[in-house]
Amino acid sequence: MMKYVVVFFCLLSVSTCENAPEPKKNLTKQSANERSRFPQVLQNIFQAHGGLNKWQQMNGLVFTLNHSKTTETHTVNKNSRKTLIESDAYTIGFNGDNVWIKDANNNFNNDAGFYYNRMFYLFSMPFIVSDPGTFYTPRKDTTLEFETYGTLHIGFRRSVGASPQDEYIIYYNKQTMEMVWLAYTVTYFSQKRSTDWHFIKYENWQDVNELKLPKTMITYSVKDGKPLEPIDSIEFSEVNISAEQPDDALFEAVKGSRFVE
Repeated sequence: MMKYVVVFFCLLSVSTCENAPEPKKNLTKQSANERSRFPQVLQNIFQAHGGLNKWQQMNGLVFTLNHSKTTETHTVNKNSRKTLIESDAYTIGFNGDNVWIKDANNNFNNDAGFYYNRMFYLFSMPFIVSDPGTFYTPRKDTTLEFETYGTLHIGFRRSVGASPQDEYIIYYNKQTMEMVWLAYTVTYFSQKRSTDWHFIKYENWQDVNELKLPKTMITYSVKDGKPLEPIDSIEFSEVNISAEQPDDALFEAVKGSRFVE
């Protein structure tokens, strides 16, 4: 999904004046308006994971993921969503306009245009659902693997991104407000609403720069719309998130790569 980047330019004066406090007042009002977009339950989930304000202060994200098929290092500008994925077998990038791939031996057997930001979205839960054009519907509590969770459904306005028909459901611990499960649909290829739900369990979290970010995610097979049994475990390590902007040159197509149509 295409996201929006808003950059605020502030002019600071070295002289004192009677109107100096006014920008702070405006920012406070803007922050209150921003929070009003989210139901209280989602605000509580954000807070349990370190707070949306902290997340929004960050610009650069790097993580290494390991699972049964590969090891990849992802570098992302979390505002522009420019991305670089590096592995021993292939390199994938998004420069802000186009997706490119370097894969001399045809080791990558997925759709790079679909794949390049998929893991970023899953890793950035629950904060990623704060993007503009998103709407939220609390649902009845749901039981998964004999545990009962609070349930929040997430959808998108039709004008948002390449796959506005995608849907997410966050299942959260009602005591700690931490996210535990994510269900999601994939409509990138069909462009039609789907009833084929995929499930991921966020098994472990890690604290990085005051944010609670995923450490272990487990993918599940599905039966009758519920997770059945584990398929694969994805481990995240060497995680770094900071206010520093990644160098745009990192995301440009490298020699020997090709653009994805």
